[in-house]
Amino acid sequence: MAFGFYNISLHEDSIALATFKTVQRNVFIPTSAGIVGTLSRALHNGIPWVLTVVVDTIEHRLRERLKF
Repeated sequence: MAFGFYNISLHEDSIALATFKTVQRNVFIPTSAGIVGTLSRALHNGIPWVLTVVVDTIEHRLRERLKF
C-alpha cells in the first residue's frame, strides 16, 4: 500500500483510519514511501503507525544467498 501526500487530516482519511484500527489488532502493515517533488531524497508517508519501506533501484544484485 502506498500513501501519497494529501491535504486530508488523518481523522478524515479512511485508509489512515483503517490502518490504525488494524495496527491496534497487532497486524503489521508495511508501506512504500511516496516521492514528494522532483528530488528522490524527499519522501513522504503521512501515517506514522506503519513501517515505511524505501527502494532506491531494482537493479542491485543480491550478494548473499538466502537460506531457508
